[in-house]
Amino acid sequence: MLKAISLYNTCWPWLNFGNHTQALKQLNQLINIYNPEQHGYLAYLFGYDLGILSLAFSSWCLWMLGYQDQGTEIIDNAIIQARKREHPHTLAFALVGAIAMQWFLRNRQEINKYVDELEPVAYENGFIFWIGHALIYRGEQKVLVGDVEEGMTQVHEGFATARATGSETCLTRLSARIADACLQVEAVDEGLKMVDQGLEFKDRFEELYMEAELLRLKGELLQVKGEDDHEVIECFQKAIKIAQSQKAKSWELRAVMSLCRLLHKQGKKAEAKKLLSEIYGWFSEGFNQPDLIEAKSLLNELG
Repeated sequence: MLKAISLYNTCWPWLNFGNHTQALKQLNQLINIYNPEQHGYLAYLFGYDLGILSLAFSSWCLWMLGYQDQGTEIIDNAIIQARKREHPHTLAFALVGAIAMQWFLRNRQEINKYVDELEPVAYENGFIFWIGHALIYRGEQKVLVGDVEEGMTQVHEGFATARATGSETCLTRLSARIADACLQVEAVDEGLKMVDQGLEFKDRFEELYMEAELLRLKGELLQVKGEDDHEVIECFQKAIKIAQSQKAKSWELRAVMSLCRLLHKQGKKAEAKKLLSEIYGWFSEGFNQPDLIEAKSLLNELG
């Protein structure tokens, strides 16, 4: 029991610090020793099943490390087990983990499906932190269909609701995804505010695993705003450097693609192709996932 608790308590800090390799190592050790009959009662001490949440977090680590298909398989398994567990808070937590994973994968249909499942679990059981998440997700949906003002109002309500519990974990990631939604509808000022908020949370709580994506989003938003290419490129290059330091191949791929699109626009096709070929060539799976499909298309465009 003590070993299981010790492993779980160290995996989340490693993930936050952006050390996905160490976090995954700890999570795999816990998954291997976890026995539902022996350790299941811990759900009533921690508030959630440690084994199921370890699966969810390991899926994030695998995605960030570049193993997108493996991450997808594991999060699907976590949700199946959470539904069988008949422990509402475990299910709510696992659904939030799945929603985040589907955002990583850029799978909007699956996000909406899990949000529809999360809402009744959160509201019927009075899970205020997860109600805050649900509000943010619904606000995000409104932003994505162009209802930016109402959507952002709901997003801020969701942040306030989550923070009212006294917990501010996850807010770096949530800020990034709202900035991403704003980027998609070119709501640049709102998007940059969310990036700044996310970076503030990152500095305050050392939630470093989203830093590369926040900087990439900042660069994309500045580009839409019409800022100087030098400033935009600096954001992308910082994002790439941070992703490389964390071995976060999926974040690195996105940042490289952002940089290569700008280089292509500047007529630097050879430089862009070299950069993108190197990172794309690293991957051994996930070729049916949106990021790698997009990367392959961009490579073909670069000749």
